[in-house]
Amino acid sequence: DVWRRCNAMELRQRKDAGAADGGADANNGVKTSGAAARSGTVGVVDGGGGGDGAAAQVDTKRRRRQRRRQACDDWGVREWGILLVLIALAVWGALEYAAATYPFVAWVMGRPEPVEDETPNTEGATLWVAASLGNVTALQAAAAAGGDVEWRHPEHGTTPLMAACVFDRLHSAKALYAAGANARARDEGSQEWSVLQLATHNAARNCVTWLLEETEAINDLNARDKLGCTPLHNAAFRNEVVVGRILVEHGADLHTRDLNGGLALHWAAYAGSDAAMEWLLDETEAAQDIGARNKRGRTPMHIAASGTTEGHLRTVQALLARGADARATDKRKNTVLHDAAAYSSRENVEWLLTHSPARHDIQATNKFGESPADRADEEKNEATANVLRTFASLGLAVHEAVAAGDAARVRELGEIDAPLRWRDDAGVTPLERAADAGDESVIRALEAAMAREDE
Repeated sequence: DVWRRCNAMELRQRKDAGAADGGADANNGVKTSGAAARSGTVGVVDGGGGGDGAAAQVDTKRRRRQRRRQACDDWGVREWGILLVLIALAVWGALEYAAATYPFVAWVMGRPEPVEDETPNTEGATLWVAASLGNVTALQAAAAAGGDVEWRHPEHGTTPLMAACVFDRLHSAKALYAAGANARARDEGSQEWSVLQLATHNAARNCVTWLLEETEAINDLNARDKLGCTPLHNAAFRNEVVVGRILVEHGADLHTRDLNGGLALHWAAYAGSDAAMEWLLDETEAAQDIGARNKRGRTPMHIAASGTTEGHLRTVQALLARGADARATDKRKNTVLHDAAAYSSRENVEWLLTHSPARHDIQATNKFGESPADRADEEKNEATANVLRTFASLGLAVHEAVAAGDAARVRELGEIDAPLRWRDDAGVTPLERAADAGDESVIRALEAAMAREDE
């Protein structure tokens, strides 16, 4: 648009210049035709003043260029100014739309959240939000305006005090308690957790200590939720050693069982909470419950071996290092290896087979006649089933070496953790077969390998 206007101006200037130059054609020898005058072009006719005419033509072109440049420069400044204003308006409009649509953009722009109603919030939602954010000033203002300190969140039924403790907002919690909040309230969720249980589950160390030392929540130290779990169960499940210590120091019962008969040890095993497991076994009286069984007869070892993570494996190792029975059976005669084969990972089962007495139960059967491999197949756990089949093939290899009288092969198989007690289809072990054959070299090789295995 700028260039169009410049060109139009140039045409008008050419017409004006042509008209002015036409009056001087007689003296300078320059003649302008009617068509040339209309189009703004100048014709040069050599006459008596031809040299002067050429100079006039060059001067005319120079003046035209100067006028055109000046006109374009003048219009460019104006147009660029208009363009920049339009761009700024467009950007601002886009930001306004984004701020109205996306709260994050509004936050970046420093915009406060829109308030639809200027009347004080007397229900307590403002209190809940302020408590969860730790904004004591807003919390006190909302309380002074009549906010309900026992207001319940519509989704999970938590109070403002619960929200403060979940996020470990100690100052907010104290302000709410001073305003009359109930420190023994329970939420309206599926488990009906107390304030102390919520704080424990969320590792709110400051609020846990404060609740136990300065409020009546101390009376909920061993209170149970709908599953029968106490705050200590929650701490063990969450692998929170510091919170667990706080609870035990204030008198938490280490031997309380949930509705399924599970102890804090069982919950640590269930979550693969290796640090909590080591703490419970090394620093508390829970160590005497290392072989405790729940209502299904499962020990912490059963439960830890059923897990799939590295944390579960470390928990198994912690239990074994402190004397847990790796060959314990539950009420259905499932061994630890049965549970691991059914639910655990390939790596964890491999470790059990090569580093624990659980290897001796590879052919054990439960009350339904199922072996660990059968349980793996039943639960469609192909990874552990393949490990068990590989291990079984090594057991058959031991029998073959014994039958061939190959003591060197027996020693090699022992070094790679082959199952030296594997029973064949007739129920005979390799040692029994070697004894029947009277092969002393094989017997000695087997006994030496089994001694190393049992170390």
